[in-house]
Amino acid sequence: MESNKVEECDKVECDKVECDKVECDKVECDKVEECDKVEECDKVEECDSVSNNSGEMCDCEVCRQKSSHIKYGKYAILMETNCEECESWLYFIRCKGNEKALQHLQNQLEKIEWVIDENLSTFDLDLVNLVSANTAKEMTYVELNSCSFNRKFDGKLDMVNFGIKKRDRNSRKMARVFETLGYGKIDEYIDDEDIDEDNLTLCSSSSECSSNHSGIKIIRKNIK
Repeated sequence: MESNKVEECDKVECDKVECDKVECDKVECDKVEECDKVEECDKVEECDSVSNNSGEMCDCEVCRQKSSHIKYGKYAILMETNCEECESWLYFIRCKGNEKALQHLQNQLEKIEWVIDENLSTFDLDLVNLVSANTAKEMTYVELNSCSFNRKFDGKLDMVNFGIKKRDRNSRKMARVFETLGYGKIDEYIDDEDIDEDNLTLCSSSSECSSNHSGIKIIRKNIK
């Protein structure tokens, strides 16, 4: 690639950046190199912290501006297994800023002896084996369920309280959790869900999902 601004043998600085042809800011007349840190015409600088070969962006301002949703950090996994639908749904929750709320949720779930009940869902939260934002996003595209797809949340998680009492039997404890979080109602406690609007839609009929209860939003992907 040759610079349109090279006029003499001394160093010439490139003062023009185009979308499909960006030159390095230091150009020599006998060696014109393309800048390897440029992706966009209006942003000559790219974060140099995108390393570790994971394709994962870091927590800096440059990376934040590149996407409307977060592509860095670690995510915990909340799994809901529903007996009626015979499906398990994974909810990926960003850890940063949600540590206390996640631990509070874990402490309550661990007080319950989870058993299969055809009228309820069981819940499990993994705070040890975290996944990257890229993995969480990719898992939302997996087509293994017919009722609901896996979901990724980038926002702030509120403190979830099930109101479990010491006198509650185990079955009542399970029911309290299901009433609070069943059928994806975790979205009532955390915002900023990472959804591709072009590919997702709300389940609109009971034929699409037998558990489309009133007031419960179930997200379903359009099959092309």
